[in-house]
Amino acid sequence: MTEDRNISVADVQTLATQDGVVAFFAALGYRTDSRQAQSVSAMGITAASLSRQIKHIERIAVQDDGAEPLDTYLVELMSVTVAATQGLASALRNRAGNYLLVLTDDYERLDFVLLQRSLPKTPTSPMAARHVSVRPRILTVNRRNPSQVQMRVLRRFTYTELDSDAQYDKLLSAYAVAEWSEPLFNNRALFSDYYLNERLPELAEWKERPEKAYHCLRELLPQLRQQTSNMGDSASACPPVELVLEALGFKAVRAGGRDEPDYRLYAPDNPETPGAV
Repeated sequence: MTEDRNISVADVQTLATQDGVVAFFAALGYRTDSRQAQSVSAMGITAASLSRQIKHIERIAVQDDGAEPLDTYLVELMSVTVAATQGLASALRNRAGNYLLVLTDDYERLDFVLLQRSLPKTPTSPMAARHVSVRPRILTVNRRNPSQVQMRVLRRFTYTELDSDAQYDKLLSAYAVAEWSEPLFNNRALFSDYYLNERLPELAEWKERPEKAYHCLRELLPQLRQQTSNMGDSASACPPVELVLEALGFKAVRAGGRDEPDYRLYAPDNPETPGAV
């Protein structure tokens, strides 16, 4: 695949069984033709408390076309807890490859866990050993009613990269988005989330009904189609973009000069100060 798959809520709702999870990843472009059930001992899980928690563990996809393979595992637990997640991360810390885990206890809630390894800072003593640490990046999904943010991140799981290393980096970026994404926008310290979620909807402009502009644009469509097809025959006609901007409530003033914007946009009641360019 070259683009993220436009998965739907119905697709997420199929994550109700082991086969449903496998089919979901297959639809996202992962290689699921080598499913393999695993034992806790084969996975290097030695802690008795964690072993008792695991009902089923299975490798459902493997991508081995990069320097590090990317393995996807489905793990059914008695209960999905922080301790169980940390225990799995610790057990896989020193194993080769990168890991994406799907944890669940009832298929109502699923935790998609990407393990991120990192080296600690340089120790103060040259004799001190440096151990790799692992951080579980967690996306919790409500299967019956996934949120907009959860859907946005799951679409980014689509296997679009050239190899497993690049795909792992893409997954890391998807989890970064999950940490600061909001339902209606992706905001990374550009504005205060409080302003975007609370203050902005209080403005009068936010409460304006969009139907008037929508109907104006609908009525403009035939004229825009004809004008666009006859652009060479009517050089003096108003450019289509100006008609659209006018329908949206702007007064568009064409700017001049190579270093100037194409248009300055003014509010009808404030012709002195442009509101946008």
